[in-house]
Amino acid sequence: MPFPSADRRVARALAKEAETFAQLLRKIPVDNDAPRHPEIQEALNGFKRINRNLAARNKKGEVTLARKVRIGREFQQIGSALRKRRAAR
Repeated sequence: MPFPSADRRVARALAKEAETFAQLLRKIPVDNDAPRHPEIQEALNGFKRINRNLAARNKKGEVTLARKVRIGREFQQIGSALRKRRAAR
């Protein structure tokens, strides 16, 4: 499914927000004594799967609806991992 031209601006803004997210994530200080955060690894794995789905395009260069659904599920799983961590505190 291609982006309609009306969504192209929003897609570019989404990409910009993702870049800002990455920059902010890199600025989080490191504490060698802090406990591990397993949800971070789950989020990384989810983003890798999201990127694979975005990169896998059909012959027209489009991301299929099925892949968009998979991407949505990955975001749900990332959110679930983060909510579990909050509940575990």
